Amino acid sequence: MQLTTFLTALIIAATTANAATLSGRANPKVNEYPRDNCVNTDGSNKPTWHHAPAICKCVKMDKSTFSAYVVAPPGQRAVFFSDDNCQDRFREKRKGEDCVLLSQPEWKIASVQLEGPWGC
Repeated sequence: MQLTTFLTALIIAATTANAATLSGRANPKVNEYPRDNCVNTDGSNKPTWHHAPAICKCVKMDKSTFSAYVVAPPGQRAVFFSDDNCQDRFREKRKGEDCVLLSQPEWKIASVQLEGPWGC
């Protein structure tokens, strides 16, 4: 009886801790910034544009955006495109979160899409 109660409490504690750990990264987002290090012109991390995209929804980057903070929840990945409508795929990030520079001499990110493990 005591072993069953202990195991039940342990499972509940582990599940709660795991949910709390993931809750900060559970929501997808794409935040756009006017500087190349994911900060605003005033030095804050308040984005110029904030998107909370549904899976497989194309997010068009604003022409004035230099960087984007992208969060791909567990089981999803961010895919970057060189066109405005998420057709010309050229780079993909498999998981996690990252500040992404949108323009380099050899490429320019124009749109972002979050995909599940099966794609879109």
